[in-house]
Amino acid sequence: MFKRTLSFATLALAALLCCGTATAWTKPLQVLVSTFPIYQITRNLSQGVEGIEVSLMIPAGLGCPHDYALTPQDMQKLAKADVLVVNAVEAAQLLGL
Repeated sequence: MFKRTLSFATLALAALLCCGTATAWTKPLQVLVSTFPIYQITRNLSQGVEGIEVSLMIPAGLGCPHDYALTPQDMQKLAKADVLVVNAVEAAQLLGL
């Protein structure tokens, strides 16, 4: 299941990046990523693509993201993000579903 979700997320992000290079953005596309491993994948996929800014929501040094609670600053980051990248396992917990 994880490999399937990761493959889908990778394909979706690659498609988004390809579209982003052909479109003239007036501002950088803000991509917010939930955890550090997913951040690394997203950052590597978007490397060298102009107009994309990737940022991390949950601090990289945090031990277990399952115990993390959203802060008001996180909610502001979510509101400003154009794209939110999470894996399916953490999506329900992170988004309160």
